[in-house]
Amino acid sequence: MVVEKYGGIDVVINNAGVQFRSGRPLSFGEIAKTTMDINFYGALNVLKMMLPCVKSNGRIVNVSSVLCVPALKNCSKELQQEFESDKITEEDLCQLMNEFVTYAKSNTHEQRGFPTDAYGVSKIGVTVLTKMYGKIHFD
Repeated sequence: MVVEKYGGIDVVINNAGVQFRSGRPLSFGEIAKTTMDINFYGALNVLKMMLPCVKSNGRIVNVSSVLCVPALKNCSKELQQEFESDKITEEDLCQLMNEFVTYAKSNTHEQRGFPTDAYGVSKIGVTVLTKMYGKIHFD
């Protein structure tokens, strides 16, 4: 309806986010899953849903966080390379986000190279996703 009536959307601002503070009665696995569902998968779902409605000269703005920088630095070198790869796909990225949640639930995320910062990891995902879609759709 938006496309038919207005010719599309000029700007989408994708700003969903949650960050848990310490002292919550949740396990780290629960925090990781909820954070990833809202911050990363929320952004991904809005992006996929809205992209077809964005005008050719329109923009999608995904809000990430500077906290993704220390989170990335606290990842293993192997994970850093995966996140920073020009060849990473959406499927690869979703797999990494899912692995983080799975490992957080079993409390093995640090042994697997991930930091103990669910918010930071989710925002790494948003940042990589933004770069990825920018190359695909707006170069």
